[in-house]
Amino acid sequence: MSSKYQAEIDAFMDRVRAKNGHEPEFLQAVHEVAEAVIPVIEENPKYKASKILDRIVEPERTIIFRVPWLDDNGNVQVNRGYRVEFNSAIGPYKGGLRFHPSVNLSILKFLGFEQIFKNSLTTLPMGGGKGGSDFDPKGKSDNEVMKFCQSFMTELCRHIGADTDVPAGDIGVAVYFAKEMLAVKGDSFKGKVVAVSGSGNVAQYACEKATQLGATVVTLSDSEGYIYDAAGIDGEKLAFVMELKNVKRGRISEYVKQYPSATFVAGKRPWEVKADIALPCATQNELNGDEAKVLIANGVQCVAEGANMPSTPEAITAFQTAKVLFSPGKASNAGGVATSGLEMSQNSLRLSWSSEEVDQRLHGIMVSIHEACVKYGTREDGYVDYVKGANIAGFVKVADSMIDQGLV
Repeated sequence: MSSKYQAEIDAFMDRVRAKNGHEPEFLQAVHEVAEAVIPVIEENPKYKASKILDRIVEPERTIIFRVPWLDDNGNVQVNRGYRVEFNSAIGPYKGGLRFHPSVNLSILKFLGFEQIFKNSLTTLPMGGGKGGSDFDPKGKSDNEVMKFCQSFMTELCRHIGADTDVPAGDIGVAVYFAKEMLAVKGDSFKGKVVAVSGSGNVAQYACEKATQLGATVVTLSDSEGYIYDAAGIDGEKLAFVMELKNVKRGRISEYVKQYPSATFVAGKRPWEVKADIALPCATQNELNGDEAKVLIANGVQCVAEGANMPSTPEAITAFQTAKVLFSPGKASNAGGVATSGLEMSQNSLRLSWSSEEVDQRLHGIMVSIHEACVKYGTREDGYVDYVKGANIAGFVKVADSMIDQGLV
């Protein structure tokens, strides 16, 4: 990168930091995009004259509201709810709802900002948004979760709608994207050992799809630690995990009680396990530079993010320096929102596609996202910088739409 571009990046980040200095996750997401797209902006006067990037980093609308609800002991509880409607240049706001005690405005702005480019990559007409609350579902009864959700949606429903803002589902397909990356090298999932972090929706379906493609998934995790099952987490074991996490809202450590041949490692993440493929599917910044170096030393070939921004900048640099195949979440986990977009299409058309038809369309979308990343991210030495490719491909479509629509 030339010093001219670096000066532009620094000046831009100074402007963003002046307004959002207390939001580290948001600043991290913006910096990654800025590094990729500012050279493109500098070479395209129409983007620079319209100050596209300065406009994209400002949400179109941010809604913050209280969420009062009654717990099982008859006590009133109060949480904070959010909806960040970030950009609607190419369609209604689209993005999921996160319920977790760590939720704050910085995290939801970073997620909403990422969603703009992720949704653009799918080629479906969806803008970017994100919402949620600092409510913690863990340890809550079904009745308490229902009471909270009813209160949360009573307010949120005033601000969303089928043609304006549609909260998304959360089924992750990082695996389809990783499959395409491996295919470029003439390789596949078959016979590979896979380390997956997390144990929620994204991790569960990443585990399922990787297993279907012939891999052996050996880890899952939660905030207390990770389980290692050398024999592989097959369909029966995954069904146990789904019941444990989705219904009982239990801890992953309970896995070893059901399957004693597995081990539970408390207080650590699974990146010390030797694996061919790593799928970080838990949360942001869960894979740091030191852990990336351990994965590299252990021979990891491919890292595909299932969560949003799970790898720190230092980890990404380490993977790219070692020429490990690496894809950012905005590309490899775009299948979740893409499937939700396909549901929107069926609703609008009053049609019902079979699960096989939806899966076929989804696979086609993931292949096209991979092709776009290769187009914009291939270096002179042939290595594909998927981070750069995803950011530029996602940016161009949104930027062109914003220019067409004028200053709104």
